[in-house]
Amino acid sequence: SILCKSGASPFVLSSSSHCCRQQSVALQQHYRAPHVSSSASTVSCASCSVSCPSTSSPGPISDSLRDRRKSRRQSCSVTVAAAADSPAAAGQEQEVIKLSSLQSSPIINEQGLINPAVPGGEDHDFKAFVFAIYDPHMKIQYTGFSADLRNTLRTMVGRRPDKAHYYKVVGLPELNQERMLQIRNAWFEQLGGPPIGNKLTLERNMWQKPVDAGAISARGKRGAAEEQCRQLQDQLRLMGCVEEFTPNEQLMDDGMVDFLPVGGISEETSNALKASQQEAKKRTRKAKTSIDGVDQSFEVRYDSIMKTNGGYMVDVAVNIDNRSTRHRVVVGEHYVQGQGLSSPEVAVESAMAALLEAKLPRQTEGLMTMGMFPTNYFSVAGAEQWFPEEFAKAFQWNTGKPYKEDQDKMWRFTRTRSYGAAFVDEQARMQREAEERPAHEKQEDAERERAKAEEEAREDAEYAKNAV
Repeated sequence: SILCKSGASPFVLSSSSHCCRQQSVALQQHYRAPHVSSSASTVSCASCSVSCPSTSSPGPISDSLRDRRKSRRQSCSVTVAAAADSPAAAGQEQEVIKLSSLQSSPIINEQGLINPAVPGGEDHDFKAFVFAIYDPHMKIQYTGFSADLRNTLRTMVGRRPDKAHYYKVVGLPELNQERMLQIRNAWFEQLGGPPIGNKLTLERNMWQKPVDAGAISARGKRGAAEEQCRQLQDQLRLMGCVEEFTPNEQLMDDGMVDFLPVGGISEETSNALKASQQEAKKRTRKAKTSIDGVDQSFEVRYDSIMKTNGGYMVDVAVNIDNRSTRHRVVVGEHYVQGQGLSSPEVAVESAMAALLEAKLPRQTEGLMTMGMFPTNYFSVAGAEQWFPEEFAKAFQWNTGKPYKEDQDKMWRFTRTRSYGAAFVDEQARMQREAEERPAHEKQEDAERERAKAEEEAREDAEYAKNAV
């Protein structure tokens, strides 16, 4: 790796990184030159968030060699600084890009591929990118630079699949360090400081370096790396990614895990994706819900609708706040024909609107308790019984007519006894009420209990006589 400093901002470049190989070679040539040109255009210093270690470890560095390298780095810094102070650069007013104004997108798209779209990318051939990474809750984790956005995002999600779910990006027509730094620093100011992935050294290393498998001995490095690689690949598959992630075998021998870069998506695959997206749009409907009193719209894509004996089984993908989740919903006939409808879409959308309004987790994983609603696989009847008011409101909102509840076909369970703490509270309440009752009412209750006990005794005696 080569460390180039422009002012006080470090850039880590690597000759083994796919997204900055050409710039790294140019920088190495610049370092080896016997002199530094006074022209700022001869300096090609690129920056990239992906920092790949060299395949071989360098040997000891002598004092004289260290001094020569330091001198060259200072020369490089002076030349780049001179370019920034030139009249041409000073005369250019750069627009401040607000991070909040950029659209966020999932790193893994609906087709399971990492094929990032850049705003304005259809009309421009961008050479550099400034990006921000967000976790599943849309909390920013890291910002970085890239010259190959697809492979950079693959590296980010491959190293930290639990933290890398969404991204925001700005594309630049040329590799301009000053402009890239200006955008990132502006984002830091808007955020009130760097995100945790840039601020803390430990977090920054987890983004910029291969994953350490944590082997406790030299002999166990390979095995630990293979296990870590399998875990990362499993996480990526659970996130819906269908791309292949091939580990770097040389790093595996050192107990580290990182995935190799890949080429771009072929034209044939790109055309197939566009056709798939157009087809998915035809199967997508918009619905409405209310979250914390604020009306919001969401999209429901219908992947399959299967007719069953008692209704329908529907597989859907729900998209809201740039997050897509998959669900299987069982719809009874009462929610379709019983409401004068011809298809189950409105029932599904009303159930999802009720769950979103209740702010339930949209994915249920692991062991479930009695108090958890199974949002991955549920029935519309279950959603209505859990959230009757929200369901009825959403149904009327989506259809324009009130929901007709079918009392005869609904299972209703009434709790007749209390248990646990509720039982103790109920017994105490009954005791207080008994003590507060008038004396004549207590006497009447005692007579009724005595008569009831005598009747039960006569019945027991008659039963015993008949049994003999």
